[in-house]
Amino acid sequence: MILGAIFALYFLDWNAMRGPIGRWLSHHTGRVVRIDGNLAVDLFTWQPSADAHGVFIGNPKWVGTAQAAKAKELRIEIRLVPLFWGHLVVPFVRIDEPDILVVRDKDGRTNWDRANVGPHQAYKLPPIKRFLIQNGHLKIDDAVRKLHFTGTVTSEENRGGGRSAFTLNGDGTLNTNKFTADIAGGPLINVDAGKPYEFNADIHSGATHAEVKGSITEPFHFDRFTAQVNVSGPTLSDLYFLTGLVLPSTPAYHLTLSAERDGTNYRLNDINAVLGSSDLRGNLTVDT
Repeated sequence: MILGAIFALYFLDWNAMRGPIGRWLSHHTGRVVRIDGNLAVDLFTWQPSADAHGVFIGNPKWVGTAQAAKAKELRIEIRLVPLFWGHLVVPFVRIDEPDILVVRDKDGRTNWDRANVGPHQAYKLPPIKRFLIQNGHLKIDDAVRKLHFTGTVTSEENRGGGRSAFTLNGDGTLNTNKFTADIAGGPLINVDAGKPYEFNADIHSGATHAEVKGSITEPFHFDRFTAQVNVSGPTLSDLYFLTGLVLPSTPAYHLTLSAERDGTNYRLNDINAVLGSSDLRGNLTVDT
């Protein structure tokens, strides 16, 4: 029986499995998932791989737009031996021409909500050693933050020509103000789950300007990071749309601090602020 199953898998036409695989993924994600192009799977190796063309992920019906994400091609490789001990290790992921829409409505519903997971719980991906993104497109429509953003994202394996290996940049509006974001980091190659991944961000929202030097302390757990922040603007209350923290109206300010997130807990340390003619110093802990 086992030999028969191995024989069947070896000669399986994986394109005939696109429908069943899509229906299984749709059932478990609550989203329409399709593979519209060629599907090739190689199981008989120490590093099994899958190549899928024309990957489509749908939105919940309330969004009003069918597509949440699509990709021209997705390749993923996993290591076989760690699976025997229940560990998923992903040495390679490549996504060509992804097109992603991120939506949150005024009631707080998001098109990335997952069943039985709280809205403040970030995604945690398995360790990925090489993560390549080619010609990515990102659109965000967030009614809570009043953010409308269109950007591009690319991850390269080297820093040729003085460019950062990972870049995400674009523009739009935030609370009706012009909004621009430029985020850059190192190559997503040889990423070590035990070594922080460093990034820089330069963000403008109207007269508010923030410079961030940060690191994701445990890639790819996006709810664990530290950052050095230098921000200035006309009033602290405007930072709500950037951070989600409700702050008072103040005179024009300049603020530096060290920020650390661990799950839903934020620690803002070494706050050094000038608000109009007043100085403010101290530490702050916030549980969202």
